[in-house]
Order: sequence, then structure tokens, then C-alpha cells
Amino acid sequence: MYKQWVGKNVNLDLLVEGILRFLERMGFKCGGSLKKEARVTGKLFHVEIRCGSAVVRVSGHPNDFSVEFDVGPSRLLFDSGVTLFGGGVILLRKLKAREALERLEREFWLFMEDAVAHLEGSGRNLC
Repeated sequence: MYKQWVGKNVNLDLLVEGILRFLERMGFKCGGSLKKEARVTGKLFHVEIRCGSAVVRVSGHPNDFSVEFDVGPSRLLFDSGVTLFGGGVILLRKLKAREALERLEREFWLFMEDAVAHLEGSGRNLC
């Protein structure tokens, strides 16, 4: 899922630190997975955080930035023949994992709304 915020003047470094703490609280191991891909004279910001099967991308500048959150595969490729021959247990596990990932995504976006509201006005607007 992808969301964009405009006119919030958020310190993106602090936002990324908060995202890392959130993911670690949720049980993800994020050590060494933070990649800043580009930073041009303080105006553009792009960072990718890879933690297990979760990927978070933060792009933009303090007054116009976006966050993309992607968790693992969400497709289930089973037919009725597989479930007939014992695949039902595997299907059930995948469905439970999918529910957990959907719950994680909902909690992430609630966290993001709170974090952006808390950090509003903290950015350095160099544009």
C-alpha cells in the first residue's frame, strides 16, 4: 500500500527511525537493512527498509513525501485437488499468515498517522 503526505514538514530521518523501532517491536529483525539510495542537497530523500518479508520505502522531502509498505506474497495458489489430498493444513497456515500480515499492515498505517502527526513541523524545509 502507498500513501502520500503533503504540507506536513516532517523530519524524514526521525520518521525512518520511528519506522525501524515499530518494525522491531513487531518482531522483525532490521539490523543493517536500512538503505539510503539518494540524497540530493537535502531536497530529495529516498530510503528503503528491508526487514524480513516487509519492505518500507520513504521518498520525497519534508513537505511532500510518500511511504510505501509491502509485506510478503499475498497470493494463495491452491486448487480443490490440493486441499483434497492434505493441502488443507497448508492452506489454513497460509490463510493465518495472510491475516497476520493484513493486521500488521493496518497497525503500520495507524502508527504512520500518529508518527506524522507527532513529527509535523519538525522538518527542515530547504526547498
